[in-house]
Amino acid sequence: MKFYRSGKPIAKQRPRLGKGCVYDPQSKEKAIWRTDFKTQMLAQGVLNPLKGAIKADLDFRVQIPKSWSKKRKRTAFYATSRPDIDNYEKWVLDILNNIAYEDDSQIVQLTSLKTYSNNPSTEIKLILRSEEHTSELQSHSFISYAVFCLKKKNKTKNKKKKHK
Repeated sequence: MKFYRSGKPIAKQRPRLGKGCVYDPQSKEKAIWRTDFKTQMLAQGVLNPLKGAIKADLDFRVQIPKSWSKKRKRTAFYATSRPDIDNYEKWVLDILNNIAYEDDSQIVQLTSLKTYSNNPSTEIKLILRSEEHTSELQSHSFISYAVFCLKKKNKTKNKKKKHK
């Protein structure tokens, strides 16, 4: 499942306190993004949220600052400016709750990239992880653990031989 939103990526802000109550300063923007993502989901033929483990690939393209020189603009790629990438991630993952998936706790693998671009946008790819892949990962981790134990055992034997 893919989602695309042109325009400046938005980072999650903290709730604010005003007039004795806590409010979300981004509630209007959230509603607009949610409606857009629901429309995109229906256009892809997906009617219900995904169930199970999900891999999320997030690509945030932020505007190159206009004050930069032409040379610096040509060489710009990774956006190391604020806001932090984790705030962009929180924004997107929270918005997709109950739309693309039931809860963002279903995200088991997350890949994010924040780059500079002349066309700022946010691109999201969600991939349902299959049980086959899960068992494949478990076997890889078991093999890695077995190799680690074997190496540790060999080092211990080599140390004992040196001391004799």
